[in-house]
Amino acid sequence: MRSTKKGNAESLEARLAQATRERDAFEAEIEKLQEARLKLVRAGSSAELDANDAAQQVARRGAERAAEVMAVLDADLQKALADAALNSQVEADERANVAAQDAADGIEAFWSEFVPQLRRVMRAAALADVLVDAANRRRASGEPVVGVEARARTRPALALRVISEREVQRWCFVETGAMLDEKTASRVRKTGTNSGRLEHLARSNQPPSHVTLRKYTERVYLPATNARAPYRPLSREILFPGLRVGDAPGWCEPPDSDVAAWCDHLEDADARGGDDREPIVELLPAEE
Repeated sequence: MRSTKKGNAESLEARLAQATRERDAFEAEIEKLQEARLKLVRAGSSAELDANDAAQQVARRGAERAAEVMAVLDADLQKALADAALNSQVEADERANVAAQDAADGIEAFWSEFVPQLRRVMRAAALADVLVDAANRRRASGEPVVGVEARARTRPALALRVISEREVQRWCFVETGAMLDEKTASRVRKTGTNSGRLEHLARSNQPPSHVTLRKYTERVYLPATNARAPYRPLSREILFPGLRVGDAPGWCEPPDSDVAAWCDHLEDADARGGDDREPIVELLPAEE
């Protein structure tokens, strides 16, 4: 439909351009005949004047017909352009509506799947920690049972890992053994296989320093790390909102340590559907 209307507008534009050219040609002919008539008036030829007037009438009628065709075509073209624009807007609205609805459906599907799963996980973790605490309170000796958070979230310690090693040489002061930085080492003038002299800047008024090349092992490594345990439990770190305004949160920090009871509370709030309106009593006059 869109391509048909676009093609119709293009056809009308071509026809309007042709009618415009025809009108312009008639008007140019009229102007030419009027200039010729002035010459005929001065010459006094009545017969040729009559022929000129007749030709002008024919040209004027042709220009008028072309102008009428132009008016009709212009009106049709404006309507075709408006229809094409409307059709384009309708298609744009349809694409936007489909994309928005697909995204909204995806959000709703994600919430409906994720929130119950999140609460099941939090409830299971809370109940497991109750068993861990009970077992550890009864323990007289031996290693305690590791809790849920420590098992799932602790980042283990990592040993130092060498990435690469190579032998390098660096310039060092003979007297102190201190290594020169790269910028300072660039000013060393070599005086022997492993010896050199460092010329100081003129404004320092220092005598040259003797330096020597020393061997080092350049090691690139990842440092060792300690184990890192979570500071707060997930039940107090996760914040996941409800889908619609007024819905119970998918999860938020419980007001006390009973996470399982908090799960029950959130599920009860879901069951109420987020409708927190209070009933209002109203008295209306009765019709007698």
